Amino acid sequence: MIAYLNSEERNHHNFSELLLFSCLSIFATCKGFITLLTNGVLSVSGKVRNIVNMKLAHPWKLKDICDCLYISESLLKKKLKQEQTTFSQISLDARMQHAKKFDTSRRFS
Repeated sequence: MIAYLNSEERNHHNFSELLLFSCLSIFATCKGFITLLTNGVLSVSGKVRNIVNMKLAHPWKLKDICDCLYISESLLKKKLKQEQTTFSQISLDARMQHAKKFDTSRRFS
């Protein structure tokens, strides 16, 4: 395997990708692993959306989200503004998407 890795004949990108996904698959069943990975990749608005989607029925407040993300309200507002969105918009969008899925599933039932 080492000789293969050092050879010039291999398709480096595909092999590297395969090796990466193989290593990640080892941890796929560990609780919280996927969340850990996505937290490093997602935008702030994506993180907020994930939190809201976990408990749509919860009456989320900006302070609750800040507590989950370990940041101040002013910093969260600033970061969301940089992403051209707001907490209210994310919360509304999440609820509307859920309602849309619910409505669609009821139509086909």
